[in-house]
Amino acid sequence: MVLSPNFRCVRRLRRSERLELLRGSHYGFAAQGTAVISAPELAAVQPEEVWVVAEAGELCAALEVPQFEQCLRGVLFPMGGIAGVWCYPEYRNRGFVRLLMSAAWQQMRSRRQGVSMLCPFSVEYYAQFGYVPASGYGVVSFPLSAWQPWRGLDCEGWQVRRFPAEVVGEECLRVFKGDRPENP
Repeated sequence: MVLSPNFRCVRRLRRSERLELLRGSHYGFAAQGTAVISAPELAAVQPEEVWVVAEAGELCAALEVPQFEQCLRGVLFPMGGIAGVWCYPEYRNRGFVRLLMSAAWQQMRSRRQGVSMLCPFSVEYYAQFGYVPASGYGVVSFPLSAWQPWRGLDCEGWQVRRFPAEVVGEECLRVFKGDRPENP
């Protein structure tokens, strides 16, 4: 079979395409040119959770379907999610995100996941693909001192700094378990 040079397909990410995926993601989320892709960030990409649209062998758009568990009345159920949706501008308005959403929902249905999680930048945008919010919106903020009574931590001198999750994930887990961070 001979494929045209404009052949388009929806498929899983190949391990060899992780760097290309992260470059597209950085572009899609306005970090292009400024962010260096670190080894931990590259290692955190799980190709089996990523759907891509490729055209002529190049990634055009992508979406991640991370796997979660939800607890309903004390029983754990598998739950999918929608994350990291991006598309290069020259491929927009060609139905690529719709194709990716369809693949994601098909995957979740095959895993018997009736609920998925999405923290959208725009509810209206995802509504056009059939995503229906099931809960209200809320913004939660609290001062660092609020950690003290919750876990008995001494928060004096702590600062708020942003780090990629794959770099500080283990340390965050230690904090939630009640251990003091190494560098407050």
